[in-house]
Amino acid sequence: ELEKWRLGKKWHWWTLPLIMLIWVNFHGAFIVGILIWLIYLVGSWLSGLIFTEKEKASDDAGIHPAPGTSHLKRLLGVGVLVFLVTLINPAGSQVWGTTFGFLQNQYLVSHTVEYQSPNFQVSSFWPFLIMICLSIFLVGINRRRLPLVSVFLMVAWTAFGLISARNIAIYTLVTAPIMAGIAATIYRDNAIFSRLAGFDERLFSVDEKLLGNLWPLLFTFLVGFVVILGATRGVNMGRNRFSEHVFPAKAVDWIENHPPSEATFNYFPWGGYLLYRSWPDHLVFIDGQTDFYGERLTREYEKVLTLAEGWDEVLHIYRVNRVLMPSDSDLVVMLSQADDWNVVYQDSTATILDLNP
Repeated sequence: ELEKWRLGKKWHWWTLPLIMLIWVNFHGAFIVGILIWLIYLVGSWLSGLIFTEKEKASDDAGIHPAPGTSHLKRLLGVGVLVFLVTLINPAGSQVWGTTFGFLQNQYLVSHTVEYQSPNFQVSSFWPFLIMICLSIFLVGINRRRLPLVSVFLMVAWTAFGLISARNIAIYTLVTAPIMAGIAATIYRDNAIFSRLAGFDERLFSVDEKLLGNLWPLLFTFLVGFVVILGATRGVNMGRNRFSEHVFPAKAVDWIENHPPSEATFNYFPWGGYLLYRSWPDHLVFIDGQTDFYGERLTREYEKVLTLAEGWDEVLHIYRVNRVLMPSDSDLVVMLSQADDWNVVYQDSTATILDLNP
């Protein structure tokens, strides 16, 4: 909808608050929507100041006419409405405090892997590196000037992706359409591809007559149906499996038949898996939601994990009577040698110890 607004097309302003209402109640990254709206506002405003009327009206320059003052005011009003909608959630205004509080907490950020910068020595980050190189290449060979909004979006989300790996997914969603548009422009402007471009335009004309706008919608429903069907069949047929060498699958099977009487101290990376398998019957000590758990609990977890001074007091304060940790962890070695802890389950991946009654 924001892109329609930038191009001067009809856009439905009410969809933005509606999307934000859903977003803020389902995921903490709702601030991304605010950032994208801000980029569109600033980029379009600067376009009206920097470029001449001739440049704005020239298709060769690749710049569409910037929205007028009335449209900018309308977008500003929608932005205010979107911000107010973020307050409609169970936590109210505290959702903003939680988000910014976490980002400003260097301890929590530094102890959360997804917030670290991508390591390009690891092959899983190579697609991101390829996209960055491809974007530089496309911008370099493009003869047309990009709209400021597109430039700001690419620069901003490239920087965000380089700062924090969790932003790479959003970088892809934001920059892929821009890169596709640049590639299409180069394709149409190149004489070598002129015949193919003409053929593509004729196909598009035929596709429109065949209700081409319905095909993406039908395809989306088809993919959704296949995904849902596949997920359902996967659960029923036992195809969705977690590696027993990475997750404590067998240990959790044992726990389901031997539930703990008090709290369980668990390995941080296994928290999400334990919630998936056992919630709400069994709760976890900690998982990846450190932005909600806070620094204090995370530091206490680290104290126990590293066997720092006072680690046993943490277990006592939280009335922990069961520990689920990797079999080769220092905590397992320490507790297995203690008189008041017994190993009740152990495999090559996980070990469960219970406190003597």
